[in-house]
Amino acid sequence: QGLLVPLSDNSSGNSVKYESPNIGNLKLMALISSDGVAGNFRSGRVLEIGGEFATSRLTIDALYHKANSSVIGATNLEIYSRTTGLIDVARTLGPMTILAGAERQTGDYPSSKTVIWGGARYQASPAILVEMGAYQTLSR
Repeated sequence: QGLLVPLSDNSSGNSVKYESPNIGNLKLMALISSDGVAGNFRSGRVLEIGGEFATSRLTIDALYHKANSSVIGATNLEIYSRTTGLIDVARTLGPMTILAGAERQTGDYPSSKTVIWGGARYQASPAILVEMGAYQTLSR
């Protein structure tokens, strides 16, 4: 997903984001956000750290994301958390790019799951881009 929606495009309300300058082929990113209830620093909090290694033909993204929900009901007891780990790879071969990745979500709600995917992009001409992909969700 980091290849489909670049890590630099990730955003969250009331957040501070850091994106390092390129260190060779490596770029690091971090985000902290508090978008919940005033005075409650746990509600709506998002912590995120990621990195991208990129060359002209290979890109590897990795991301760790931890989020606590805002209050769902009338009490603060209904706050839940979710953690997501993500890694994806893209390999460019001329006008074609091959994509693959995996994401693991754990937390209180919804239930834990792993998603794996693969796909391809083909730039047939400057005006025509063909994309295809498939994914599989593995519960628990």
